[in-house]
Amino acid sequence: MTELVQSKFRNGEDVPFETLSNLARFLFGAGQDTTSHLISMAVRILAEDSDLQERLRVEPARIGDFIEEVLRFDPPVKAAYRLAVRDTELAGIPLPAGSVMTACLSAANRDPRRFENPDAFDIDRAGLRDHIAFSRGLHACPGAPLGRMEAGIAIERLLARTKRLELDETRHGPPESRHFRFVPTYTFRSLVDLHIKFEMA
Repeated sequence: MTELVQSKFRNGEDVPFETLSNLARFLFGAGQDTTSHLISMAVRILAEDSDLQERLRVEPARIGDFIEEVLRFDPPVKAAYRLAVRDTELAGIPLPAGSVMTACLSAANRDPRRFENPDAFDIDRAGLRDHIAFSRGLHACPGAPLGRMEAGIAIERLLARTKRLELDETRHGPPESRHFRFVPTYTFRSLVDLHIKFEMA
């Protein structure tokens, strides 16, 4: 935030306060919301798989791989939007300047041309970081390292303090007919609530 506040345009001019405050609010809000969504999705996946829980308790060094697979399998951001600043073409489709394009990140992360058996959750898959949950290149999320770290620490602490996690079937139904409520938004993947039962370590 200090670097942001002290930044200037390339020509040396000061950045207007309104622009800086909008960026700061976006970074703060995006980091809080998306990381909490990532953690809740990770807990949901763990609560459905007792073998994976035990494996990560025995091999906590693999929690980072687990987080990467959560990001690929069910990321907190479903879509990103881009503005064509000049006439261009993408996959044979003309995009005139001013066009807005939606990139469905979660669909790309399930592309079978990129990921073998993409609908399976597998922390041993090759290319765990090949997903685009945080976008890539110039548009990569600046908070990605922090989000990964926060989620990893949360899961590590949760597993260390519990012997067992499971979903509350009175709230989410039995395994053959699970039900969850999601915030009705096209952009984000966010559980309204998640009810778990656990046994302390």
